[in-house]
Amino acid sequence: MAPCSYSEATVREIIYSLKYKRARKSLKTIDFLIKKYAGKTSLKSFFKEASNDWIIVPIPLHPSRKRERGFNQSEEIAEIVGKALGITVEKRILARIKNTKPQVQMENQEDRKNNVAECFFIVEPNKISGKKIILVDDIFTTGATIKEAIRALKKIGAKRITGFVVAKT
Repeated sequence: MAPCSYSEATVREIIYSLKYKRARKSLKTIDFLIKKYAGKTSLKSFFKEASNDWIIVPIPLHPSRKRERGFNQSEEIAEIVGKALGITVEKRILARIKNTKPQVQMENQEDRKNNVAECFFIVEPNKISGKKIILVDDIFTTGATIKEAIRALKKIGAKRITGFVVAKT
C-alpha cells in the first residue's frame, strides 16, 4: 500500500528532505498524507481489520547509518501509521545486520536484490510467529528491501505480511 506516487515532485522532495537533509518537519506532511489515505473508503475495511493480532514493523537501518542520520525514517513513519491504525509498533524485532549501500546507488534490480540479500535478522522470533505484520518503509522502487524483510519474517512464521510505504515508483 502506498498513499503517494514517487513520480510526484513534491513527494520526492518530502522524502529526500526527511532522509538526507534530516528535515523531520517533513513528518507532518507524511502524517497528513497517511491520515488522508487511511480515510479512503476502499481502505476502511482493511484498516478496520487491523487489530490486536497485527503489529507494525519498520524496515531497520544499520546501526551506523542510524547514528549518522540521527533517526530511522521508517521508524518515524511506522509511528504515524501505528497511531492512525491504533496498532503497536515493534521497532526491535527486525535488525539490519549488514551495512548495505543505499539502494539509490544501485544500478539495477539485480544489484538491489544482491545488495540487501541476507541483511536482516529477527531479534525476537517469539513476537513474530503467527502474527500479521504491516511492514513499513519510505519508498518502494523495485521492492528488493521489502521482499528481503518479508523473506526473513516468513522464515520465522509470520502469518501474513502487508507492506506500507509512503510512495511507490
